[in-house]
Amino acid sequence: MNKFIVALALTFAMTTSVLAEDLLRIGSTKGSGNYQHASMLAKKLSELGIKSAPAPHNDQSDYTKKVNDGELELAQGNLIELTMSYYAELHHEGKPKQENLRLVGKSICLFTAYIVPIDSDIKTYADFKGKNIGSEWTGRPTLERLNLAFLRNGGLTWDDVKGVPVSGLVESWKLYKQGRIDSMVAAIGAGSMKPINAAIPSRVLGFDSSSKEIVNQTFGTEFRGYEFVNVQPGPWEPMVKEPIDVICVPYMIYTHVNASDKRIYEVAKALAVAEFTEPFMRTFDKNNVATPKNGIPYHRAAIRAYKELGIYKD
Repeated sequence: MNKFIVALALTFAMTTSVLAEDLLRIGSTKGSGNYQHASMLAKKLSELGIKSAPAPHNDQSDYTKKVNDGELELAQGNLIELTMSYYAELHHEGKPKQENLRLVGKSICLFTAYIVPIDSDIKTYADFKGKNIGSEWTGRPTLERLNLAFLRNGGLTWDDVKGVPVSGLVESWKLYKQGRIDSMVAAIGAGSMKPINAAIPSRVLGFDSSSKEIVNQTFGTEFRGYEFVNVQPGPWEPMVKEPIDVICVPYMIYTHVNASDKRIYEVAKALAVAEFTEPFMRTFDKNNVATPKNGIPYHRAAIRAYKELGIYKD
């Protein structure tokens, strides 16, 4: 009997080990639109035969480095952090370029803008002059740059507002609900926005995209690959009260140059047939997964998969 129990335990341990090795872990942050995207991506890949789960980290820069170093097989996240890591720009300046990173596919367009209380007198981004804005973003450096882009849309800089230091999104959500800051960066349509809107009824503040000069002023040189898109009000996001322009944050799926060809080929093939019904994933387009961005190369196995399907864009 004891021998049987030992044999059974060994079999279970071996099976668990195989399953753990077979599980595709997808780098993500915690409790944000980024995590929601990773969760929905993992769910879809699992449905398509690739067992997957999010691997939460404090910041995208943390798990991106792990991918570059070959310690994590797959990740997803915004284009600016991926680009700055690859080229060692902005907060990565002076560090080694993370040139082992490779694209696997383009995913959604995550919509972002500031939200303000519904009865706020702030009507444009120029109205933030003298207002309290979450600043510094010590735990999420790309968000410091994103907030600056928001301010630039109104012709402002950090010198024109009252900065309230925050470490990351969760702290900014808390300060916004307490009324200590006048706006908050929103992942529009994300589930994480629902309790905030319930606590402080809010509206999304649309951007000014009326001229090429303003567009260039907003995005600067760092947000290459980003664009304004027009969104309509609807049940997908109650805080959108009228047709407005918001920022499209391209979300990319990426890996390491030496990641398994078999695995990445399977992921690429799955992305090329994936369809999502969730409103948050409404901008995913299986026909555009092979879209290049910012000169970051695709993984060789993804290229092979997309060429076979006739959708690879050089």
